Amino acid sequence: MNNLKVAKILAFSLLACALHPQAIAHEVGRNILNEQASEAEVLEGSGEVRTEEAVEPKFTELPDKFNIIKDSLVSAADSHYYGFTALRGQKVLIQGHLSGSAQLEIHDGAKWNMLASGQKMVLSSLTLGQDVIVRVSHNESSTFVQGSTYGLILGSFPKVTYARLRDQPYGMSRIPPDASTLGPLSAQGISNVVLEIDMTDSTGTPLEGGIASYSIDLPKSDKSLPTGLVKTDASGKVRTVVDIGRCVGGNDADVFAEKDRWTHIWRTQYFEGSWVVDNPYALNTGLDTPHPDKGQVGHICHQRLIKSTP
Repeated sequence: MNNLKVAKILAFSLLACALHPQAIAHEVGRNILNEQASEAEVLEGSGEVRTEEAVEPKFTELPDKFNIIKDSLVSAADSHYYGFTALRGQKVLIQGHLSGSAQLEIHDGAKWNMLASGQKMVLSSLTLGQDVIVRVSHNESSTFVQGSTYGLILGSFPKVTYARLRDQPYGMSRIPPDASTLGPLSAQGISNVVLEIDMTDSTGTPLEGGIASYSIDLPKSDKSLPTGLVKTDASGKVRTVVDIGRCVGGNDADVFAEKDRWTHIWRTQYFEGSWVVDNPYALNTGLDTPHPDKGQVGHICHQRLIKSTP
């Protein structure tokens, strides 16, 4: 760990200690340096801790990515602090999903402000290197509920900059361009198609850990609707194969000539449908609400090679 990282952790530790009078310095250092990255483990055995028993606060500095944390409070005295640094002054998204007596607060530099469960907050005016600190603790206005679990989103605001469904195998062309009633097909596949997504933060920097949702609708096919969530890698990209199954029947396409080194004449039966990629964690955030990426897909049920000529 380099000196800059150590200094950053120490600064966050000291600030968090100042915000929590029961914090103990050596325990702060141990808790922050334990490499808790984007997803904390849900604590086990919380029933062994009495609700009135003192529990030292936990401090976690989150990495420069889109972070989703899951954890729980073990007593009324338990409190969890999280820090995130907007290294590039990028927009930051905060949202908590709370159960029991857990509450989420953000520190504005002078006081703590509560965020309702499910409420999304986008911080859009941060300076380079500005810290964002939040706290999850027991709401003293209610009775403590043992094992109050929570989910927390704290990280760079996600943007989908590229989304595409592609042929599998790549370059497959069995359906004539003018055959579909929905418009040009961005992908054709027999049992699989390839989903490609790029995500960045608000400054255009590739975003690790970004979550996108997808769905493929083939309304006349006998197959179920493929849907799912995907997560970007360290380069801000997703490249994954989506199983659409094998279909039976379908529309009869006109005879279609495919040219590579030879000319291949095909007759094909297929279903047509649509695909959509959404940025779910950016929804309902006002001006930042995205428009979904979408297109058309052809599901090839049967193909017959009529002839091939040089």
